[in-house]
Amino acid sequence: MANIDQKLTAAIQEWLNTPQESRDMAAGAEMLLKLNRNMAMYNSAMRRPEKYGDKVAYELRKYLNIRLRGMAVSDVVDLERRVMPRVAETLAEPAPDTVLPVDAEHPEAKVARGRRADHDSLPAEIQALYTDNLDRRRRVDLLFNEIKAMSHMQPCDRFEKLHMLDETESEYRKAWAAYDSYVAGEPVPVPDAEVKKRLSAARKTISKYRSVYEKSAGDRREAAVAKVRDAAMTVLQLGGDFSDETRFALKEMGVSL
Repeated sequence: MANIDQKLTAAIQEWLNTPQESRDMAAGAEMLLKLNRNMAMYNSAMRRPEKYGDKVAYELRKYLNIRLRGMAVSDVVDLERRVMPRVAETLAEPAPDTVLPVDAEHPEAKVARGRRADHDSLPAEIQALYTDNLDRRRRVDLLFNEIKAMSHMQPCDRFEKLHMLDETESEYRKAWAAYDSYVAGEPVPVPDAEVKKRLSAARKTISKYRSVYEKSAGDRREAAVAKVRDAAMTVLQLGGDFSDETRFALKEMGVSL
């Protein structure tokens, strides 16, 4: 990725956060010139700041949005070169709700493309991967064609839609992989984001009830041990681990790992 001038990014942010009536239009126009090299726009903004002030702000916001993601315009161009061909391949495949003949001898027998024969007996979370992909496919198709129609515009004008397309198409592919690879009867895989959320909650529970344990006695102390034991098992089941110090502290409480 290109090196980003963080001072320029901060200056753009500060300029945009300044009330419109207090903005230094010359400074804004100069920053925009550094980014787009558009001397005609710069000259217009310098001659008639009252007319071009909103335009300068609009253009700077587009560049700021890219820069806050750690990207330069050249990175957006590279992203587009990677994403668009990949998405074109995805869209070349039949949509998931397209019905196809089961075989040549029985053309009247049809099945939805990609839909498993055991779909109706799958867990709701797995079924949702298929049904949600129907909508994802439509969004991918729409965004792809919108970006193609914007080919005459600057990369920063296409960035938001390109970013959405990249994320949506990636989710589409991952959902297909999860749907196709699921083994009936097995536990439903937990999404990475959900795993992190559960791990964080379990670790907070351990920390909280270790403190309760140290300050309590009797039944309250035993209840704290039970809470810590359950939370520790959750951490291990989700693939988490503990430092040697934490393991020792849990062992002292009577919690075996």
